Amino acid sequence: MQESIGPDIADGAARAARHRFRRGSAFAGGLLLIYFTFISFIGFAPQLAGALLQPGLSVALLLGVAVILFMCVLSFAYAATTNADDRAIAELER
Repeated sequence: MQESIGPDIADGAARAARHRFRRGSAFAGGLLLIYFTFISFIGFAPQLAGALLQPGLSVALLLGVAVILFMCVLSFAYAATTNADDRAIAELER
């Protein structure tokens, strides 16, 4: 036998789902923007991207590492905010 949930819980869960979708879309859009900007930079300015800062270290390599680190930070931020939503939904269910 399944219990029905109250209207307050259903409304709060629906709000949380919409909020999570918007935030997820914003994070995904940010990731895509950063990646496409980096790839466009490599494609449209190869001389600048290939410029050496030091022997063995080009601008593209440095920016590539920065992109990867930034993506890790964004991923951790998304996970932290999503976990906070999960805790809020769990509180609504109590």
